[in-house]
Order: sequence, then C-alpha cells, then structure tokens
Amino acid sequence: MILAAYGLDYLLSNLERKINGKRSYAFFIIICITIGILLGNLWNEMRERVPLQTDADISIIEDVGKQVPENAIILTTSSEAPWYEGWTQSHIAAPGMLYDMHNLEEWQEIWYATSTEKTIRLLNDFPDPLYISTLGEFKYLIGNRPKCVVDVSPNLLINKCGE
Repeated sequence: MILAAYGLDYLLSNLERKINGKRSYAFFIIICITIGILLGNLWNEMRERVPLQTDADISIIEDVGKQVPENAIILTTSSEAPWYEGWTQSHIAAPGMLYDMHNLEEWQEIWYATSTEKTIRLLNDFPDPLYISTLGEFKYLIGNRPKCVVDVSPNLLINKCGE
C-alpha cells in the first residue's frame, strides 16, 4: 500500500516535468488507464459473483428468527452462524465460536458417535431454551439426533432433553 502511494505520488509530481521539451502527460494517461482497468475488473467481479446466501436461505433464517423467543440460543453450524446472528437477532452458538464452550474433540465425539448419550450431555451444557437450526442436514451439526430433540419446523428443532 505504501509502495503504491509512493508510485502514485511520483507519477503526479512528474506530470509537470518536461521530458525532451514536452510536458509528460503520459504519466497521467497511464494512471487513468490503470484506474479504468481496475474499476472495470471490480465491476465485472461484482456482476459475476453469486450471493453467499440465496434469498430462499435468508427467508428460512428470518422465519427461524420469528419462531424463536428473544432469550433463546440458536445452535447452528460455524459457516451459518454469522447469517443467523445478523438475520435473527438471537444469541447464536456454533461449534468453535460464539456461545460454544466445547472443544473440537467433544464435537467430533457426537458427530461420530453411534449413541445419543454424548449428544444429550453436550446439548444440555447450553442454557435453556436451546434451539437448533441449519440450512443443511442436522446430522452434520448434532450427529445422531436424540428423541428428546423435537421438531418445531423443517429447519428448526428444540432441545427438550433437560426437562
């Protein structure tokens, strides 16, 4: 960044300097062409890129936010956590971030477990009420789903294991 600023300063300061009896406007033309190419590339990238989350996904997340009370925590995946945090205005927990107090090994135990006992213990570590939501499959978030984790809607579950 500093080097680019120095180069720009050098080009602008030499704009009025005479080279071989002529004013050197070539520097200014080079700057304009370079800026034009960079802005053109930026414009092209903005038009070609797809959104990180589709309108349908955002709609699902907003619906989840309407179904969850204000004092609840929503457990979701780490990649979806920022989207849930922004669109639901709820407290969010995700593996390895936000309200999560478990390490990777504990999460891997429930992801690869054949029984649901460890999943129940891990879910009960979170404050009640705990809702679970993801845009993908729940097995990738909580492993084998215990019977005490109840459907609220297709993309929303509630943990009733502590009751």
